[in-house]
Amino acid sequence: MAVSVLAVASTTPTVLTQRPSNTRILGGNEPMDQSTNPPILQDFVFGGIESDDARLLAHERARWQGIRHEQRIQPPDPEPGQPVTLTVSVGPDVRVARMAAYVTADGRQPTGSRGVASVGFAIPLHRVETRWETIIWDYVEVWQGVIPGQTEGTLVHYRIEGWAEERKQETGGQGEGGQGSRRTTDETNPQSPMSNTHWSREVSLDGRSSEATLYGYVVDRWSTPAWAREAIVYQVFVDRFARGAEGAAVANDWLEPAQMNEFLGDDLPGVTARLDHIADLGANTIWLTPIFLAASYHAYDTIDYTRIDPRFGVKADLAALVEKAHRLGLRVVLDFVANHTSDRSPPLPGRPGRRTFSLPPLVQL
Repeated sequence: MAVSVLAVASTTPTVLTQRPSNTRILGGNEPMDQSTNPPILQDFVFGGIESDDARLLAHERARWQGIRHEQRIQPPDPEPGQPVTLTVSVGPDVRVARMAAYVTADGRQPTGSRGVASVGFAIPLHRVETRWETIIWDYVEVWQGVIPGQTEGTLVHYRIEGWAEERKQETGGQGEGGQGSRRTTDETNPQSPMSNTHWSREVSLDGRSSEATLYGYVVDRWSTPAWAREAIVYQVFVDRFARGAEGAAVANDWLEPAQMNEFLGDDLPGVTARLDHIADLGANTIWLTPIFLAASYHAYDTIDYTRIDPRFGVKADLAALVEKAHRLGLRVVLDFVANHTSDRSPPLPGRPGRRTFSLPPLVQL
């Protein structure tokens, strides 16, 4: 039996564009030309709802520190031949006179320094705006640059660098060329102790950031299904919804702290049993939280993307769910988590406890 589902790549936060893909890093907080690009859906389901005001304020202020790109590209999902505009903000804590992006379109890692690419090619960025940000009570610069259009199927990678071009002179002492002598520190030398080279850096899920964030996007002609633009979506947290063929509802009581990270036992048959209720509410689409083999009840730490977690059911249970959903006019969206994985995932044997991993591509585009 053919089963038709749509798998959605999940990140935190997730940005679904007009052509969703689980291999791209996309975003877009800039205004869009509505005549050529439909609105994107910015999904902050797993945003700062658990944070207090002080933490949220600190996070917002951190957004305006250093060089931050935040995956702001326009168009947000480039088609073949379309030039792509990068937008970057520069906080008041760094001093930048020039900026460049180092770009590759052949799968290699882009590298370069001070506007000269050593792998790939360099594009200049230019200051387009200086604006006041009340949240930090200071000015922020906005820079932009354009990556030329690429052919269909191209995976574009890039890193962004900013630097100052100045020569500073310091007065030396007796041990440094004699009294009144001067030494020159050239800030165009990235190894200089007074170098002003800075890289665009994004904060990861665990609060850390790389020295120079690697960004990327895929050039393609994929398009969002027309139905998705009008979908009324009901999200189902599989382990916290209903259980068994009778669809027994979750007990309406408070969990003890020790229970909050445990599997409660709800499953796919429970979801199937309550599809009529979801349809009666007016929804036409259900979004299942991850159902693949995982270590945690929420299943966002996937171990095996090819197996359904036995605590949720088996493949036949998923097939039955989809079949009934289609009879009721409901579409089914599966949550495919490409942003992070469990340290027990098969591609990571013998490496338990690691927080981050650097792996070669697992899928050939």
